[in-house]
Amino acid sequence: MDIDRGQNQVAPPGAVFVCLACGKRSRDLYGDRKISRGWDVSCILNSILCVESSLVMQGERVTSADPWEDETETETASQPGDDVTQVPPPQG
Repeated sequence: MDIDRGQNQVAPPGAVFVCLACGKRSRDLYGDRKISRGWDVSCILNSILCVESSLVMQGERVTSADPWEDETETETASQPGDDVTQVPPPQG
């Protein structure tokens, strides 16, 4: 799915935005429906849509997840384990 960074977007059912820099989660790109505290501009710039059921958590942070694939391009959503995105551990 191409993300238009010019306007807020809500994740489709079964997907969440995950910040690849810190592992925080949000149901929308701008963090109006954030799941994790502290979703900020850096998260907006570093986030991708991920399959919610594939999230591997360490405390409140995502450490691994499968990227969401647009069903119009692939006809099926990605399956867990197809293409795993690693999120670095939080600093500090």
